[in-house]
Amino acid sequence: MPIEDPADLSPDAVVAQALPKEKILRPPPPPFPKWTVFVLALLAIMSWTGRALIPFFEDVPLLVVGLAPEAWLIPLAADKVAPWLLLVVVSTRLLLADPIWYYLGRYFTERVLSEQDKKRRKGMKTIRKILQSLVEHKETKHLKSPYQRWLIQGLAYTAVLLYSTGIVMCAAGILELRRRVVAALAVIGTVAQVYALMAVGSYLFR
Repeated sequence: MPIEDPADLSPDAVVAQALPKEKILRPPPPPFPKWTVFVLALLAIMSWTGRALIPFFEDVPLLVVGLAPEAWLIPLAADKVAPWLLLVVVSTRLLLADPIWYYLGRYFTERVLSEQDKKRRKGMKTIRKILQSLVEHKETKHLKSPYQRWLIQGLAYTAVLLYSTGIVMCAAGILELRRRVVAALAVIGTVAQVYALMAVGSYLFR
């Protein structure tokens, strides 16, 4: 590469070359979304209320299973509530928290891996290492072949389809999986699981 003559450069370019290059930092993380705490707390209260109403399950089965959609309650409610209504209510209740956990996975990745946060949060080394190992898998340059990236993403999408819990949705957010694909897989998997539990209940308690 030919060396540029300082005489051919503008004064601003000469000053820019003379200054030391600063380390490129990740952009500062966004402020913590406090509304997520309120929504998750509300969902937790709903679950506790549903569990408290279990003694009245025979009288209000849809209310109980709608507030606390436990796997063992769904088969019991299969022969007490209209199938389409039970499927819609339980599936919707189970899917309410999924987008929140996905969003928190995206948020905490930026928060913990932020270079500025590293200076203030020395006690998060273990969490940061875990997040860094997950984030590395979504970047092709950290993998030996694209097949590894496809395998990891395929396993993550499969986990969302089969078991879309808070931890799985957080991991999906950390890996920055496609939102529409994650949403579609979560809906399909949840509806299929609820339908299977209803079928079991209809067969056992008919």
